[in-house]
Amino acid sequence: MFQCRSILNRSGERERVDQHPLAQARSHLHRLVSEPLRVIAMFTLLSTATLAAAGLLEQNDVQPFLMVDCSHANSGKDPARQPLVAADLAAKLAAGERALVATMVESNLVGGTQDYRTRPLVPGRSITDACLSWEQTLPVLAALAEGVRARRKT
Repeated sequence: MFQCRSILNRSGERERVDQHPLAQARSHLHRLVSEPLRVIAMFTLLSTATLAAAGLLEQNDVQPFLMVDCSHANSGKDPARQPLVAADLAAKLAAGERALVATMVESNLVGGTQDYRTRPLVPGRSITDACLSWEQTLPVLAALAEGVRARRKT
């Protein structure tokens, strides 16, 4: 089961949905469908659930635009697993999936994380979530770009 975390309201501001399960998120989406706007739903989900999320939006007459987080719950907060999530998304893109419009990848110049209280800090290393290094990020971006190029041909 995936959870809707937030949506962009008609003013373009993010509204928290406070982790309502899919069945409860439906009622939240219902109140948005009367507005003639594009809504981007940001879901933290396993990529296999993207079709279900897109279906929910379509059922509520909202054009599906999904952003999938390659980190956090989808990678178990293990940055080394982000490329696997991104590869799955790239395959979906290459197969023609139109609902996927964005991904989030935890990336920084230097991989890993560091405690902000430790001195000296390593420049370019995250003090929050563990990240891929820039060198590890480049092939992830290349795979996603290839997926987009393949989707454009379909």
